[in-house]
Amino acid sequence: MPLKRLEQAIIKRFLNRDRRVRTTIRRCVSEYPHEDAYRDALCNLDSILTSVVSDKPVKWLVKSLKHDRQIFERLRAILENEDKKSREVVEGKMRRFLSSLERKAATSKKYVPLIKQIKKFWSGLFYTYDHDCIPRTNNDMERFIW
Repeated sequence: MPLKRLEQAIIKRFLNRDRRVRTTIRRCVSEYPHEDAYRDALCNLDSILTSVVSDKPVKWLVKSLKHDRQIFERLRAILENEDKKSREVVEGKMRRFLSSLERKAATSKKYVPLIKQIKKFWSGLFYTYDHDCIPRTNNDMERFIW
């Protein structure tokens, strides 16, 4: 199953923080004028952090997350319908998207739950594209409640 947005955001923040920390460490090493234990400790710390980000499972996870994010962004773009296309056009795009997910699910079972979710709610996904008075999401209502 594609990772949830929160999990993706956490990993993205981790990688951004790691990059900033390593940049700062390298700047300190380059500007520190002495060859001593402090400089060695900074170099060792940089080496440890680099090995974490260079770790094959971490690299694979990042690659997988980037791919999952592209899939999510495609789904989001279809449903947001910024071009204000008709229900039929949006539904056609969703059918093609669903077909591509089903092809991916043949080799990666992580997409199966998403496919099931889309199919489960299929009949209710497209009403808002015919009627402007129906909100596309209930986000505003949830914000009002919380």
